[in-house]
Amino acid sequence: MMSLYTREEVSSHDERDDCWIIVHGKVYDVTNWLSKHPGGGDIMFNYAGQDATVPFEVLHPKPMRNNEYVKKHCIGQLVEDERELPEISQDFLNLKKTLVKKRFNLAEFYFGNWWFASRIANIKTANH
Repeated sequence: MMSLYTREEVSSHDERDDCWIIVHGKVYDVTNWLSKHPGGGDIMFNYAGQDATVPFEVLHPKPMRNNEYVKKHCIGQLVEDERELPEISQDFLNLKKTLVKKRFNLAEFYFGNWWFASRIANIKTANH
């Protein structure tokens, strides 16, 4: 059986050396993944101690949910009465579904030139 956590418990894990996030009601300890995340650790750290379902869904393809890297960081789930997403979060997920149905090229959007430019900007900022 999975460990159960409240949103309040998760919110106390909001440091770089103790970083938890919530995705689809599951709780992940991503502390050791921050430095390895392909998109950079800062984007995940922005959601430390919070629900990261929307950015996770918007920035990753659907099969990523069952990825071994994702699974191995799962430490539990939210208590049942705290699993529902806020309405605005659900609206963003519905927007993604609509874009996918209309064959909007999400891969180009995610990993186009702007993504690489932002990564370079982050590297330059970190080095100064």
